[in-house]
Amino acid sequence: LDSEKLQNAVKNMRWQKVWLKLPRFKIESGFSLARPVRDLGIKQMFSGGFANISDDNLWVSDIIQKTFVEANEEGTDRPFLYLIREKSTGVILFIGRMDEPCE
Repeated sequence: LDSEKLQNAVKNMRWQKVWLKLPRFKIESGFSLARPVRDLGIKQMFSGGFANISDDNLWVSDIIQKTFVEANEEGTDRPFLYLIREKSTGVILFIGRMDEPCE
């Protein structure tokens, strides 16, 4: 599954009511955004530079993005993909894969 095939599948989705059973699952992930932010040239916040906000010597030590997806239903015995999409723009915000739902 590549980006083009995924975008095509999402583009061709239509609303339909279905009976769907999902296993209970909980996925959590997180990673630091400090390096990507620095690579964009935004560096001053990591060494201070908040004099206009506070007299204290403030700085940002890290920027952490955490993702949490939980499904509380039971029933599937097949692998599946899931994604979270921003409705008005269609931008995919998060995508995941459940390889072994029976475990």
